[in-house]
Amino acid sequence: MKDLPVPERIGKYRVDSVLGQGAMGIVYKGFDEAIERPVAIKTIRLDLLDTGHRDDFLARFKQEAKAVGRCLHPNIVAVFDFGEDHGMPFLVMEYVEGEELYSYLKQNIALNLRKVIEISGQVLSALEYAHSQGVVHRDVKPANILMLSNGKLKVTDFGIARLEQSDLTQTGAILGTPNYMPPEQFMGNEVCHLADLYAVGVLMYELFAGNPPFKGRNSSEVMFNILNKDPDLSPPGRTIPPTFKQIIRRALAKQPGDRFQNATEFREVIEKVNLQKEMEATSQGSEEETQLSVQPAGGTEWMPDILKKVERNLASVVGPIAKVMVKKAAKDAESIQELCENLTQHIDDDADRTRFMSDMEKTVSRGQGRVPTHAPMAIDQQTLTLIEEELMPIIGPIAKVLVKRESDLTVSQQELVKHLADHIPNETERTVFLKRFEKPE
Repeated sequence: MKDLPVPERIGKYRVDSVLGQGAMGIVYKGFDEAIERPVAIKTIRLDLLDTGHRDDFLARFKQEAKAVGRCLHPNIVAVFDFGEDHGMPFLVMEYVEGEELYSYLKQNIALNLRKVIEISGQVLSALEYAHSQGVVHRDVKPANILMLSNGKLKVTDFGIARLEQSDLTQTGAILGTPNYMPPEQFMGNEVCHLADLYAVGVLMYELFAGNPPFKGRNSSEVMFNILNKDPDLSPPGRTIPPTFKQIIRRALAKQPGDRFQNATEFREVIEKVNLQKEMEATSQGSEEETQLSVQPAGGTEWMPDILKKVERNLASVVGPIAKVMVKKAAKDAESIQELCENLTQHIDDDADRTRFMSDMEKTVSRGQGRVPTHAPMAIDQQTLTLIEEELMPIIGPIAKVLVKRESDLTVSQQELVKHLADHIPNETERTVFLKRFEKPE
């Protein structure tokens, strides 16, 4: 890259150095002397285009640049100008001091849940605004996401991917990045904003697992896997929390209609998970846990322990957001059957839905959930402390809250251990935890 020729000027901008090179051209660091600010200048190689399409390309490139120029958002790299220099089109963009998320991921650092939420939320915020302006990215991937030192991020190359991918000859064709393409793109169907949201699902998986969900030795193998396989939500050596398994499964659905339909919906689901995590962290270490008691539509008060049982069963398939879901659904339900039916509407996976209903059958058969069905059997504090110490290294400080809550609702040590194990997303760690407290035969 150091040996690349650096022109003195491009248009009215001074050129200082080369920032990067891609199949479409070179990106330079430049300087706008009129207003004294650094800029990034992206050049486009016209020699890759069919001669007969150049004028049309330039006209639409300029139109696209205008559209992207309207996307003034803190998470989007701004486009300032469009021009031509000796027949070579170029874009002038905001210069950002940051590191590509791609480079960060190559370090193979396991990101914590809070970081995944922050990154995903900011990308979706950028897409939400761009889509509202009629601009679709079409190439969302870690290499197009810049991480700033203050924790913020900016998405770059908005709106340019469509032009780059549709007008080049086969010799230099940029077909996007196969790992982040939705099934409909491989099938030749029209690509819309839903492709961006699918790519965010791939990105979110990669943030947890370290690699995209669908890999292959070549683009054909990647395409086959995307079209025919489901993502492995228990990747070796990594943990995807239960709530995010549900989110990722929906984001990567084969049929566009089964996914999140807009960036706002996607972002709000993540924000709710974030809120719930904050609620759990706040409750850690408190002497009293708030009792969940809700007045249902029928006018009879739900017993807190019954709602806790429903929440516990639901949490095993949707994660921590279960508490919020149960509280909301209980306000409109007149019976436990109706409560469960309302909750199943928010469980996307058929197997998880069946599992939840199966777990609730015993509760349904015990008096419609209006009264406690049994008094919990006391478990000695020494045993509770031992269980908590075993659980803490696996799921963190929240173990203390979970042990306290579940011990108030269970009748035996084995039942307690079983319910606690439901909160361990990694299958291997869950098995080890269960065996640790397994009764000898």
